[in-house]
Amino acid sequence: MKWSLMSEQKTSEITKDKVFSFEKTLKAQLNLLKDAIPKNQKINFSNFGIELGKRVKENKFNRTQSEYFYDWYHFCLNPISQMMAFRLSNLRYMHQALNRMIFFYNQSYLHEFAYNFRLFIEVSALFNRGIKIISKPTEFLINFKTPNINSTMEYRKEYFEEVLKIDGDFVKQGLIPLMEIARLTLPVSINIQGLEKGFRNNDPLRPKKGQLGENLIPERIMKALQEFEQKINNLHPFYDLLSEFLHPNSYVLGSIIDTHPSKQYSGKISTKSDDEKETIREFFIRINSHKFIEKLVNTNLEADKRFNNNIVSYTKKIRIIVNKTLGLVPIFEYEIFKKIMPYECLCGSGKKIIECCIKTSKKDLSLLNKHGQKFQIKNFI
Repeated sequence: MKWSLMSEQKTSEITKDKVFSFEKTLKAQLNLLKDAIPKNQKINFSNFGIELGKRVKENKFNRTQSEYFYDWYHFCLNPISQMMAFRLSNLRYMHQALNRMIFFYNQSYLHEFAYNFRLFIEVSALFNRGIKIISKPTEFLINFKTPNINSTMEYRKEYFEEVLKIDGDFVKQGLIPLMEIARLTLPVSINIQGLEKGFRNNDPLRPKKGQLGENLIPERIMKALQEFEQKINNLHPFYDLLSEFLHPNSYVLGSIIDTHPSKQYSGKISTKSDDEKETIREFFIRINSHKFIEKLVNTNLEADKRFNNNIVSYTKKIRIIVNKTLGLVPIFEYEIFKKIMPYECLCGSGKKIIECCIKTSKKDLSLLNKHGQKFQIKNFI
C-alpha cells in the first residue's frame, strides 16, 4: 500500500512529468518571492514609539510641551519604518524557508524539508495576520482629514489641537493602535539584547523590566494559523502532517532504529526491505503539495501588494499632517529638535528633518506673518 494522506482518497501515480511539475513550481514560486523583496531599501528603524504608547496607555504621560512635539513627530513617522521592516523581514523569511525546502528536497533530508515547510506556513500565517492588525489604524489615518492650505488661522489652530490631543481620535484611534507593529517586529520572548547576560541557567526567556520587549505580549501561532486557514484550503491537515513527520513517534523513528533502516526515509527507491516503492519525497509530490505552496505564495503576494500600497498611502498622508501641524511651530526654539536637526527625517525621504516634514511652507510663513504673532495653542497634553 501507499502512504496515506489523512484519508483513503485516491491520488495519481508518480510520473516523471509530475516530478518535473513539482520541481518547476517550487522554483517558480521562489523566484516570485525573490522579485517581491524590496531592493536597497533603507529603513530608519526606531523603538521609541513603544515606550510612548506604554506611557499613554498607563496614563503616566507627563512630558513637557517641548518634549511632546518631538514625541508626536516620532510617533507619527516611526510606523513607516516599522511597517517597511515588517514587510521586508517577512518576505525574506518566506524566501529563505522556501529556498531551504528546495535544497533539502534535492538532498532527500526529510526532517529539514518538513521543518522548513511548516515554517513557511507559519511565517505566511503571521505575515497575513500582521497585515490585518496594521490595516485598521493605518486606514483610519489615511482617511483622516487634512487642513486646506488656504484655511484661516483659527481653523488651523483647531486642527492643530485636534491631532495633537492625547485623547483625540487621531492619537487614540490611529497612532496608539499602531503600537501593535512593535509586537510584530521586535522579539517578544527571548531577551537577545538584554541589559544583563541574557539567557543562562534556568532564567525564563521572558524579558525582565528594563529589557527590550518587556512590555510586549507574545501571541500563540495557532491564532494566526486559524485565521489563515480561512484563505488556504487544507492548511490544517498539511500543518498537522508536517508536524507528525517531526514527531519522535512518527514512522521516521522506527525507520532509523530498525536493524535495516528504511530506504524510504533516505529518499531512495525501496527494494525488498520495504513493502512498497514510494519514498517520502515522492509522497509529497503525489499529494500535490506544490499546488498548496503555490497557493500560499499567491496569497502572500496579494496581501503584500495591498500592504505596500497601504504603506505608500500612509507615508504620503502622514507627511502632510505632520507638516501642516509642526510647520506652524517654531521648532528651532526647542532644544530637543536642535540636537536632531542634522539627522534624516523619519519619513524616509533622505532629507534633513528641518528641511522635510517639519519645514514651514511659504504659504504658512505668509499666514504666520499676516497675523504677526507666534502660533499659540491650548494645552493638548
